[in-house]
Amino acid sequence: MTIPERHRATCHFCKQELNVQESGVHQFVKGWAKNRTGGGAHGISLPEREWKWAHGQCVERQSSGTYNQRTFFEPSAPPQPEPYEPKPTNASVDELGRLFHVCNVCGGEAPYGIGVALRKGDLGLWYCKAHLPVEETSDDHRTTRPGDLDTAPEELPPSF
Repeated sequence: MTIPERHRATCHFCKQELNVQESGVHQFVKGWAKNRTGGGAHGISLPEREWKWAHGQCVERQSSGTYNQRTFFEPSAPPQPEPYEPKPTNASVDELGRLFHVCNVCGGEAPYGIGVALRKGDLGLWYCKAHLPVEETSDDHRTTRPGDLDTAPEELPPSF
């Protein structure tokens, strides 16, 4: 059946043609909703309707997280992580997966790591207590550089 031009639109999700007058077709609407005491909201007041349409099944699949899944037994591919370049480090991992780190200044034992994010592959920069980068603050207590650590060096436990 031919869809009249004034009722013809493209589904926002599957990009197939649809008839905006068919039952179950969704239109994108935004507006104000009054909160209910028990949770949820009432209908939309002062709706702003956009010329965005979608098939009912496309909206249901999108809201359930299965839109890109072709069949029940073939889930959609997981999103690929964005490329990430590790930051400079003075630590290394041996063939057994053990992390070795020495002080970035003197080469001695270094229990304090800055910028360590092992899940991202950042081994960070390591320091002994004497060489841990600090700055004096107005209330006269030592803190690390802004953004490096959230606690003062005296409160930090050894890494292992």
